Amino acid sequence: MTNENDALRNRPLAIASQNAYNTGMTGTALSGLLVAALGPMWAAPLQSVRFGRAADGRGAEVQIAAIIEAPLADVRAVVVDVAGYADWFPSLAQIDRTSEGDFEARFVLPWPLKNVRERLRIEELVSSGDRVVVTWRQLEGDLARDQGTWTLRRLDAHRTAVFYDSVVQFRRWVPLWLIARAERRAAPRLMGGLSERAQRRARARLAAGF
Repeated sequence: MTNENDALRNRPLAIASQNAYNTGMTGTALSGLLVAALGPMWAAPLQSVRFGRAADGRGAEVQIAAIIEAPLADVRAVVVDVAGYADWFPSLAQIDRTSEGDFEARFVLPWPLKNVRERLRIEELVSSGDRVVVTWRQLEGDLARDQGTWTLRRLDAHRTAVFYDSVVQFRRWVPLWLIARAERRAAPRLMGGLSERAQRRARARLAAGF
């Protein structure tokens, strides 16, 4: 039987290592929507949060890991349904698809940032029976850089390990401690919102006999 913590123990903790793990990905496949300290509060399956300065010294990186009590297919369905992010992703007020893979997003962030607008490219690079990788990056917008990766791994028929890795850089100076506080407060909301949506979808699918 798979130990539910194996995926977390064996997970690379450095962003660069996560990119190497995501074989088949081109470039630095880091991408990210900024996680801020707003949003609905669900029971969060949070396992770990890591925060620090980005490897190149520009901006901040955050790594969040969790185990969600829902099948991989249901977790994936929520992650790739970008149009539905405004219902559960912390601080995201609006997101609209403009073309294949491109989205316009508006975030309402805590002081001193407030409203942030971005045009994002979101891509599913890997989709198999036991692993899914979805990346996104800012094409243009109010941030200097915003990149990140969702990596989903099947643990068993009913559980999924979820890894959220992101790098964000602001155009104005924001102290790292302030970013860290917002990220750590938002992490349970992020994973809790994803968990709630995936579990709701799984229950509905089972009730319908699928």
